[in-house]
Amino acid sequence: MKVQGREIMKAGAIGPEGGESALSRRASLKLGGAMTLWALGPQPAMAQTAPAFLPDRRNQPFSLGWHFCRGDDAGFAARTLDHKGWRQVDLPHDWSIEDLDPADGAVNATLLPVDTAPLWDAAGKVPKSIGPFDAGRALIGATSRSAGGRYTGHMAGGVGWYRKTFRLPALPADGRVELMFDGVYMNAEIWLNGTAVGRHVYGYTPFGVDLTPYLDPSGDNVLAVRVANLGGNSRWYSGSGIYRPIWLNVTRSLRFARWGVRVTTPDVSAQSATIHIGAGVEAPVPGAVLQVDIRDAQGRVVARRQGPAQAQTSLAFDIARPSLWAPRTPTLYHAECSLLVDGQERDRMTVPFGIRRIEVDAQQGLKINGVPVKLRGAVSIMTMAIWARPRSTGRKNARSNCCWRAAIMRFGPRIIRRRPLF
Repeated sequence: MKVQGREIMKAGAIGPEGGESALSRRASLKLGGAMTLWALGPQPAMAQTAPAFLPDRRNQPFSLGWHFCRGDDAGFAARTLDHKGWRQVDLPHDWSIEDLDPADGAVNATLLPVDTAPLWDAAGKVPKSIGPFDAGRALIGATSRSAGGRYTGHMAGGVGWYRKTFRLPALPADGRVELMFDGVYMNAEIWLNGTAVGRHVYGYTPFGVDLTPYLDPSGDNVLAVRVANLGGNSRWYSGSGIYRPIWLNVTRSLRFARWGVRVTTPDVSAQSATIHIGAGVEAPVPGAVLQVDIRDAQGRVVARRQGPAQAQTSLAFDIARPSLWAPRTPTLYHAECSLLVDGQERDRMTVPFGIRRIEVDAQQGLKINGVPVKLRGAVSIMTMAIWARPRSTGRKNARSNCCWRAAIMRFGPRIIRRRPLF
C-alpha cells in the first residue's frame, strides 16, 4: 500500500494464500501513522454537483460548488468577474487550518532552531513554524501573520472571498428567496449580482439575508461573500471563513417569520402536559389558516389544531401521558406547522422540542421532572474544522472533534458548552 507515494507496508506482508502475516513493528507504526494523518488532515472538496432548487421549499442545501480566493480586492464583488480560476470548495470551510504558502518569502526567509528542533525538544516552548502555524518569525521581532498569536493557535486570519453562481426556478409574483448562514467568522459582507445585500459582524451567530429584490430570475445569479478575520479579536481558536452550512429558503410572501415558531411547555406532569405554540406570520391574508400537528418520537400525530393565521398566532394543546424528556431518555416531539390557503400549503416549519419540567431551589438544586440532577459539564470552545489551544502543534478536523465530544460524554458530563466561560 502506498500513501502519498511512499510504501508503508513491505511486500510479502500478505501471504501467497491471501492470509496476513504479522507486520513488523516499524511497518505497523508507519501504517497507523499514515491512516491517522489521512483521517486528521484537511480533506479535499467533494466533487459533487449542487442540486436543483425547488419552489416553495425551505432549508435547501446551498453549500456545494463555491469558489474561494484568499486575498482582497474591491473588484471581487462584481457580477462580471470570472472566478473559474479560483479554488473550488464545499462548505463548511476554514482557511486558517490550510497551510501557508511555502513560496512566500516573508514566511520562510529565516530558519530558526525552533523550526528544525525534534518534536520531543520543547525548543523554548514555541510551536514550529510549519504548515498553517506562523510563530517562528515572532521570535525575531518580525510581523507574524497570526494576529492572535498563541491565543489562536498561531494560525493566520486575513480576508477571503467566496463566490457562487446559481439558477433559480421560475418564481411566482409573491415569491421570496432568502439565504440562511449558520456561521461565518467574521465580518461577513454579501453581494448579489454586484449589489450589497447584507452584512453580519459577529462570528458566532446565524443570520439571514433577503435576496428577493436583487434576483435575476431569468438567468444566472452570482453571489459573493467577503469574510474578514483581522486583528487580535479572539482568545481561542476561531477559524476563518464560512465554517457552517448555508441554506436556501424559497417561499411565498405569506410565510413564517424568520425563527418565528416557538414552543413552550408551561405545565408538565407524568399524567398530562400543556403545550403552547406561538407563530409569527408575515403578510397574513384573509382566510389563511395555521395548522399544527404534534408528532411523538415514533412519528404518530398525537394532537392537531387549526386557527386563523394572524401576525401573531397562538395555539394550545393538552397531551395525555406524555413521554418526558430527561438526560437519560431525551425523547423529542415535533411540531409541524403549516400555513394553508384554501387547503393548499404555502409554508411549513418543523420544530423539535422536549416535554419536561425544570425547577431550581436552594435546598435541592436542579430538578428535572421532579428528580434531582447533579450538573457535570465540559467546555467545547468551538466546533470548527480544528480544535486548537495555545502551543498546539496538531490538527484535528470536524470528525475528530465529534469523537472528542463523544469520548468526553462517556465520562459523565451532562452538558457541553459551545461558548467559552470567559
